[in-house]
Amino acid sequence: MKNIILIGITLFLYSCGTSINKNNDENFLKANFTSSLQTGIIPFEVTFEDCSTSGNIPITSWEWDFGDDYSSTEQDPIHIYEEQGNFTVSLTVSDSLRSDTKTRSNYITALILDSTYIGTEQTLDILTWNLKEFPLSGNLTIEIVESIIEELNLDFIALQEMWGGTAFSDLKNSLAGWEGFRSTSAAYDINIAVLYKTSTIQINNIQEIYVDNSWAFPRSPIVADITFKENDYTIINNHLKAGVDQEDEARRLEASIKLKEYIDNNLADENVILLGDLNDEITDPENENVFWCFIEDPDEYQFADIGIAEGSSYYWSYPSWPSHIDHILITNELYDEWENSNVLTLRIDDYYQDYATNISDHRPVLIKLKI
Repeated sequence: MKNIILIGITLFLYSCGTSINKNNDENFLKANFTSSLQTGIIPFEVTFEDCSTSGNIPITSWEWDFGDDYSSTEQDPIHIYEEQGNFTVSLTVSDSLRSDTKTRSNYITALILDSTYIGTEQTLDILTWNLKEFPLSGNLTIEIVESIIEELNLDFIALQEMWGGTAFSDLKNSLAGWEGFRSTSAAYDINIAVLYKTSTIQINNIQEIYVDNSWAFPRSPIVADITFKENDYTIINNHLKAGVDQEDEARRLEASIKLKEYIDNNLADENVILLGDLNDEITDPENENVFWCFIEDPDEYQFADIGIAEGSSYYWSYPSWPSHIDHILITNELYDEWENSNVLTLRIDDYYQDYATNISDHRPVLIKLKI
């Protein structure tokens, strides 16, 4: 069993600011500190910063207790947490006359999400994830997403709302053993992208389709022809039009029809996985369901995440509405594999404080195909 360790990452709760030197009071000494991260994916590196203040007698020693049986005497140490738990951190500073201690209870937190589903050698693990306005919090978002991807040990990731081309390149380049492709034709540069692990995925071709149909596809789909364990698959990443008015629904309906036409005409006998932020419910009644062209053809197409959509809102992908709008569709060539496979929503927001502020308003959805 593989233990996936997912924990919250927050911005600084404290800031050193400008050091105060109370020269008129030689008896003044106050210990204080801050850190680069309060939580992270273990093993994760934390830089601690001494924020202590003193009078006209300088501080001469620092004694750190990181709460995990490790310590340091450096002024601004770097420490790596490698175990699960809540860790109380303390700093004792001393001058030639006195000492003072600052303790922050449960200051560093590491939580474990036990998962038997992610990152196994016997499965093709594909994730779809809308990273709202990536990167929401600049480099912090990039660092968090990098940590999550490295820990989950996936094979292929379909990303939406990759606003920053430079930011996507920074994310891709930070991931050892990963490559990627970002579209360039989306309106307002709200492009989509894919990432893939080069040790497990061979890319045969990547292209954008329907680039001239911005009404149905404000973000042109990315079609990736891949090989995994000597089997070929086609993965189609999408981000359909958002909104709730009639025109928005009509655009999503047209997109669904066009996508089905593309698969029927070009990939009729291929292993196809169509996924992404499709921005609508697959459980709507027929007269309101923009995906009905797929749903009415169960011998050829199946939404792998229908169980999530029909189930408790606890597992829906878009908690702020709430609704389930991030979907994974498979073609009948994969039905046999699907019998021993699974799909799930990763509730990463349970483990990351300020998830909606720093990462996204969508939860990622994962399909595991047993090959």
